[in-house]
Amino acid sequence: MIILLLRTYIIRIRSSYPKIPHRSNNTTVLCTGSEISAVSKRKKTQSYPNSRLEARVLFMLYYSGSICLIHFPISIHVRVSREEYECTSMKSPTLLSFRHNSTSKVWMALTIFGIAILAVLLPQLYDMRLDIANAGDGSQGDPWTVCASGCDFTTLTATFASTTVGNGDYINIDASYATSTETQPIDFNSKTNLTLDCQNSGATLGDTAGGASILSLPADSTLQNCTISNMLVSLNASTLTLSGNTFSTSTTSSVQFGSGTNGATVSNNTGLQRVYTGSTGASNITVSNNTIEAYDPNGDTNVLYFFTAENISVTSNTIRSYDSSIKNLVYVDLTTSTLIQDNVLEYETASSEQFPNGAIYLEDAVSTTVSYNDIILESSLGIADQANDGIRFYNDTTGRDVDATIEHNSIWMYQDGHTGINFFDAAGGTAGNITITANYNIFYNASSTASLGNGFQTSKNNSGSTYTLTNDYNGYYSIGTQIQDNTSDGFSPSVGSNSITDNPYFKINDASSSNDTELAPFSLYLDANGSTDIGAYSAARGSSFTIDDDCTVDYASCHGTSTSIIAATAATNDTWTLAAGTYSNFAMTTTSRRTGSVTIDGAGASTLISNASASPIKFTGLDSMTIQDLIVQDATSSASSYTWTGLSFDYGGTSYNQTLALEFPSDGYAILVETDCNVGNLVTFMPPTDGNDVTSYLGMGTDNYHIALTTVFGSPVTMIVPSSVAANQAAYEALTDCITPAAWVDTAFAQSGGSYTYDSAAFASASITVTSGYTAPPALAQVSSLIAGIQLIDTTNTTITNVTSTNN
Repeated sequence: MIILLLRTYIIRIRSSYPKIPHRSNNTTVLCTGSEISAVSKRKKTQSYPNSRLEARVLFMLYYSGSICLIHFPISIHVRVSREEYECTSMKSPTLLSFRHNSTSKVWMALTIFGIAILAVLLPQLYDMRLDIANAGDGSQGDPWTVCASGCDFTTLTATFASTTVGNGDYINIDASYATSTETQPIDFNSKTNLTLDCQNSGATLGDTAGGASILSLPADSTLQNCTISNMLVSLNASTLTLSGNTFSTSTTSSVQFGSGTNGATVSNNTGLQRVYTGSTGASNITVSNNTIEAYDPNGDTNVLYFFTAENISVTSNTIRSYDSSIKNLVYVDLTTSTLIQDNVLEYETASSEQFPNGAIYLEDAVSTTVSYNDIILESSLGIADQANDGIRFYNDTTGRDVDATIEHNSIWMYQDGHTGINFFDAAGGTAGNITITANYNIFYNASSTASLGNGFQTSKNNSGSTYTLTNDYNGYYSIGTQIQDNTSDGFSPSVGSNSITDNPYFKINDASSSNDTELAPFSLYLDANGSTDIGAYSAARGSSFTIDDDCTVDYASCHGTSTSIIAATAATNDTWTLAAGTYSNFAMTTTSRRTGSVTIDGAGASTLISNASASPIKFTGLDSMTIQDLIVQDATSSASSYTWTGLSFDYGGTSYNQTLALEFPSDGYAILVETDCNVGNLVTFMPPTDGNDVTSYLGMGTDNYHIALTTVFGSPVTMIVPSSVAANQAAYEALTDCITPAAWVDTAFAQSGGSYTYDSAAFASASITVTSGYTAPPALAQVSSLIAGIQLIDTTNTTITNVTSTNN
């Protein structure tokens, strides 16, 4: 290693062989290494006047484990000289020996030539392990440097105080920069258009020991690739960039926009605690590709907050709350033109507030788009009877018309008090109009409860305002109420005709948790409307899938372990491969996504489909189906099912069938009580038609059924009460939210041996009659049907190849 410092340049050269030092005055020779035993020097010098060269030289010579350091100032005159330096090794008498003989002309020529070569060629020799650090001039190619020692400046304060640093300069902050020596807050001395770059060196900005410091970035400036601790970065000027920085999650580090903000970008940062507007008037703000996590909110109740601002873009961020004081993950108030897109928003810790008011809370926001977001609400309650929304839209300003497009979001709900999208206005006074377009969203019940929460909820409190809701192609999986409406407000939206309730099949059964919000490749939420998907995840649906009863699901080589997936998701032109194993029966009927042309392909004699009480394979209303290479067996008994005619009864001049006001498609739906009368637990409804398949109803074939004529939110309805839920009227009234009914018929449908009898005398005694237009008397009938190894009903052009049917 040879280090040559000439004027302001530090030159480091690494080499595997020693270099010969120039002659010098005041030479110091230091030899180190276990094998060095002696140093000797011989020197004679004759100087010549009027010719002089000055430098300071450090030589480090390495050879076979021994190091020789020579450090001296050079004051060279033209002279004739001879000098020797010798390090003697214990192993060999002269391991290192340096000699130099010269005449005055040769010495001067070699010195000048050597300096020229070093100055011109060495900066290009990076492949010979050359490293040059030199004083900067503030340009992008040669920036000013800031570090503890050896740089242009030791602090940022000194940097910006220097008259040599000007507008438009570049400043590199090295790893040894000591933030503790900095004067806070940093004064930029009115300089603008600066680029501060820590180059991911680990340099830390901020007061790590005391209170939070403030860095007010000047106009047209950039701060990037730094570590930031306990600092508020203020972006209160035009054209500012904060990019690639790492914020400490253990301190209060945040970004604030001010009234002077016009064109600010906060991107690719991690560990941010909060991003917000500190005053009104900010505009043209982009917050993208950041990780923003509230661990220490310092009294704040939201993670992102924008107030009286315009042209806000929040895209591709991960936003999480780890503190119970947080209510909203994004709060937008009195804004114009806001885009919230492609983010992950999640409550890792439940809020301690009774009503947090939404992961995304939009108040009086004009021209807002919320799309392609994964919104994950609290998986546990932060307080009893807590209610929260995925997206809440609120209007409380007179004459301010608000509108939003809310599409392609996936909202995960866990509690009965959860709602996907909630919109309403303030009671009292006159608010503006609300217009919402909400398509292609998923309202997903991620809990183990059979049914809970609401897809939409709306309350129109001001008669002078106009509400418009357009909704279609939304998915409601195990959601208690698709649209929960205040029925007395004159606004009663209906569910879109193309909405679905199927399981979306997220990727939650493989080993990875990082893809849980992605849809499985066989999901019917993919390509739901042409190539348009439902929910935040987008991909082309596959057509070839594998079921293996003992595989590890990875959604590539194995997609599931049960044939229930086939029954639920098989679509036209699919091929489903059944690996060797034993599987339960499955049935497929025609749907809008499945008209036929599905192939079921086994592995031969090792693929068995078996069921004693149902046909192993049953197709209804399909065409051009293919079954091959498997065994169907053990369909040895007949199948039993139940059908029920529509139920509606009149009592005291009132028809107890008024479900249209409860957002049902029509009047006449009967409600099955499965646990109690809490609206979140009323999830099974029988349509006002005959032939309803009720085989799966609670207690079917074993329970008696009572009839209660009662009200829900003031609407008269008919309720079906299984005897296992309530033995009699008193037991029914003891259930949660089950009020005293207007009329009650005990054991209205009595079970005996699996068959049911309608008690017409009990209804007559209670002065209850069947509503006109309904089947009278109503009937709950047991239906038995034959089964087979393969059962085809109204199914044509089926191909069956290499299939064995045994014991059927």
